Amino acid sequence: MATLFLVSCVAEKTTEPSNARELYISPWFVAARSAVEATGEPWYILSAKHGLLHPDTVTAPYDSCLDWMPVEERRDWGERVSQKLRAVPGTFERVVVLTTPRYREFLMETLHELASEVATPLDGMSEEKQIALLLKQGV
Repeated sequence: MATLFLVSCVAEKTTEPSNARELYISPWFVAARSAVEATGEPWYILSAKHGLLHPDTVTAPYDSCLDWMPVEERRDWGERVSQKLRAVPGTFERVVVLTTPRYREFLMETLHELASEVATPLDGMSEEKQIALLLKQGV
């Protein structure tokens, strides 16, 4: 079963431009990256500033968060990301979303168009429990 993984950006970043996979350095992101890369399946980062980022895209550090954006800006962001998601190569039976609800609030319809199953396995867990699950069991 082909799976697409989506991982949200985080505030903690390097100070120099880097591949997106290495730009975000929080313990949560490092655990999520490790878990999704271990699957060998494609994955992307949901960036508050850049939208949908391929992990190899070189990106400069930035200070932006969907939590700070008014609803109209988040809706516009969701539309831009949805367009990019529809252009992702491949056919997926499953999309696994490792984000807070804010990062997927305007993406769910598109995600259900892309795959018959949309999973949010970290919902309702503290960050510490999320990290422990990602490091122990993966996704």
